[in-house]
Amino acid sequence: MSLQVQILLVLSSHPGGRASVADMNADLALLAGAGSEWFQRIKRMASNAPGLDIFTEEYVIRDADGWQITAAGRKALRFMDKPVHAEAEVAPPLKPEIAIVARGAPAPAPWPSANVISMTERRRIPRRAS
Repeated sequence: MSLQVQILLVLSSHPGGRASVADMNADLALLAGAGSEWFQRIKRMASNAPGLDIFTEEYVIRDADGWQITAAGRKALRFMDKPVHAEAEVAPPLKPEIAIVARGAPAPAPWPSANVISMTERRRIPRRAS
């Protein structure tokens, strides 16, 4: 399955998403020597698409000139490249803030936060004579 992910990535890097079988083999051989980061990425992407079959799902089409990634293949590739725990990165919902203000009454002034120094608390430092 990870070979199929690599095929999708290689095809997506070629102009028009098309490559000959010879070009594909050369690129895949080159990537075989890539570092562990590459293989971790491929493993993660493959885990996002269990049961991937690039030919049955028509992500790649084959003809006499070579192989080509389809629009569906590019979309699947974008989906697979998302982090496995993407749903954990979603921010928690905000709690609604309710303010009750009587009609005609001015809104209360907001309190400054504790780490803000009011300009009235500022002391002048005398200058030294030069």
